Amino acid sequence: MFAVLVHLLITGFLKQNAFPRLRYAAMRVALLIGILYGGTIEVMQYFVFSGRSGDMVDFTADSIGSILGAAGFYILFGRQ
Repeated sequence: MFAVLVHLLITGFLKQNAFPRLRYAAMRVALLIGILYGGTIEVMQYFVFSGRSGDMVDFTADSIGSILGAAGFYILFGRQ
C-alpha cells in the first residue's frame, strides 16, 4: 500500500507545474511523506483508537514499503 502511495505521489509531483522545487525533489518529498504518514498512523493507533496498538514492526513495514515504491519508480522510469 505504501509503495503505491509513494509511486503515485512521485508521479503527481513530477506532473505538476505550480511548484518547480517540488518537481526537482519529487522522490525525496514523496518518500518523506510516505514514512511520516506511516509513523502518524502508528502513533494514532497507539493513542487514539481503542482496540488498536501502534507497533514499531508495522512502522518498519510501512517505511520499507515506501522505500520500495521509490526504488520501483526509479527502476521503471529513471531519475526523471
